[in-house]
Amino acid sequence: MLPTRPKARSVQQCEIYLDRLAAIMRREGQVEARKLLPLVVRLEAELQAARAEDALLEELLQRAHRPFVNHIKESELDNE
Repeated sequence: MLPTRPKARSVQQCEIYLDRLAAIMRREGQVEARKLLPLVVRLEAELQAARAEDALLEELLQRAHRPFVNHIKESELDNE
């Protein structure tokens, strides 16, 4: 069986996890907090990816409101 791709996290989920990690890191102190830095780095990367995906999705959805797109018939899209 092939390994499954990790589920993409939303911006909101990443923010919540980072907030929780920050609280844990503050409580545990600097020495223990350093052990969690790789997880923070990973979540920060996932947060940036989620923000980029949200921006791209918004941009694509805005295309539907452009006059040119509204004139394209679905049959024309199928022929390409």
